[in-house]
Amino acid sequence: MNHYIFDKEGYHKYFNCSFYDIDLIPSNERKDPYFGIFMIVGSIFFEFIYLPVIIVLWQPSLQKESCYKLMSFIAIIDVIAILLNGFLTGIFSILGVVYCSCPQFMLIAGFFAYAAWLSESDLAIILAFNRCLFMLYPHKCEQLFKNSRIYYWIVAALGHAFIVCITTGPLTYNSLYGVWLFNPHFGYPQPDFEFGNFWHPIQNIAVPFSLAFFYIIFAVTIIQKMMYQENQRSYSQSQKGVFIQVFIVAMLNFVISLLYVYEQYFPTPKYLTRFSQAGWMCIHGVPGVVYLTMNKSVRNRSIQLFKKYWKPNATAPLPTLSENVSTTTRSKFLSKNL
Repeated sequence: MNHYIFDKEGYHKYFNCSFYDIDLIPSNERKDPYFGIFMIVGSIFFEFIYLPVIIVLWQPSLQKESCYKLMSFIAIIDVIAILLNGFLTGIFSILGVVYCSCPQFMLIAGFFAYAAWLSESDLAIILAFNRCLFMLYPHKCEQLFKNSRIYYWIVAALGHAFIVCITTGPLTYNSLYGVWLFNPHFGYPQPDFEFGNFWHPIQNIAVPFSLAFFYIIFAVTIIQKMMYQENQRSYSQSQKGVFIQVFIVAMLNFVISLLYVYEQYFPTPKYLTRFSQAGWMCIHGVPGVVYLTMNKSVRNRSIQLFKKYWKPNATAPLPTLSENVSTTTRSKFLSKNL
């Protein structure tokens, strides 16, 4: 968005759509209805799964813990991101949309999609740091994250995402490859200009390695605690879910983040670009599934929530014979005395 906001001349020179016709590539070659339907169905599934999770994470009893405050903000960002990199991506794929199909709308959608990724990945690193610090130095963790201090971290992540998005190149969707790219004209005749985003590779390389670093510390700490735990079997069973959660989230971020950097600069097969796009949606959607299936607190509260609001209406019992006789007697008595 830097050209659109700060460099109008550069924007009109490099981001205008007057030097080619999008129908140079026929619409039927741009459309991918199967991939589009897959992304739409996947996004609806993840949004549906995340709904009870968000309600539970924002309950006052859980909001007392700094980690759940971080998780609740991550959940909100994930839901927004899925709408863009999942649902909207699916619609674009079905219609065969490229940047020049709707440039203004594309820039706005790309701004929020990129901002969602930046803020979510920053908060994921902060959450990993929070968990490691809590395991190693609980008192220091309380000093840095207790009460309103947690919101300084959250505001910093959101502020970082906003600043990066308005000062670097925009992200746009390309239905030819089924992926969001920083080159808006990819696949078409291009101006003599090197499109890109200098911060994107830094972020996408720093995020997976930072998460891996913190998660290794987290795993080693848990193993050490298990070794000194009296009831090792009970403790290991309770931590088994934690290991799985850590592994799933870390691997998704690691693979997809690096693949997304690679395809911005090097020729990449279409099946890989589509895989990376689906993976980006999963980065934001899978945590909801993980919380609901492996986080005991979230799962149990979600079940209680479901029972509370989806309880079937009980059918009123049929009156007994004595009740019928009593009702008939009262009716006759009233009719005689009125």
